[in-house]
Amino acid sequence: MTRTSSRQKNTPATFKPRPENPNVQKKENLLKQYNSNKEYAINRNSILDTTITKHFPGHGSFNAKITEYHPASDNYSINYQDGDSEIMSHSNILKYIKGTKQYEDHQKKTNRHSIAPLTQQYQQPLHLITSQKTIKTHEQHQM
Repeated sequence: MTRTSSRQKNTPATFKPRPENPNVQKKENLLKQYNSNKEYAINRNSILDTTITKHFPGHGSFNAKITEYHPASDNYSINYQDGDSEIMSHSNILKYIKGTKQYEDHQKKTNRHSIAPLTQQYQQPLHLITSQKTIKTHEQHQM
C-alpha cells in the first residue's frame, strides 16, 4: 500500500543574488594604487614611526607612534604609550602630524572651542537669584 500526501507542495524558495560589496572594489583599487604608484606608496609610508599627540576630552593628551600602514584600507595602526592602540584613516591621522595643512586646520578648529568665547558671554553684569532675593553685582552698587 502506497501513501500519498494530500498536502499541497510548496515551490522552492528563490533568493536574490547578494549585491557586490562596494568595499571589496575600493580595497582592490587602494591596493592596486599602492603597488603600482611608487610616489603614493612612499607618501603613505613616510609617516611611519612618527609620534603624534591626540587629545581625548576629559582624559588629557596622549602620545602615540604610527607603527603600521594597511594599504588595502588606507589606515594606520597607532600605539599609545599607555599600551592602547587604535586604527586611524590616512585623512584622519594627518590632523595630528605637525606641519600638515590638516594639522593646522585642526588646531584652528580646536582652539575655536576654547574658553575665550565663554568669557565673552559673561562680560555682562550677572544677577544671582537666591531664595527670591536678587543680589546686585558690584557694578550696580556703584550706580
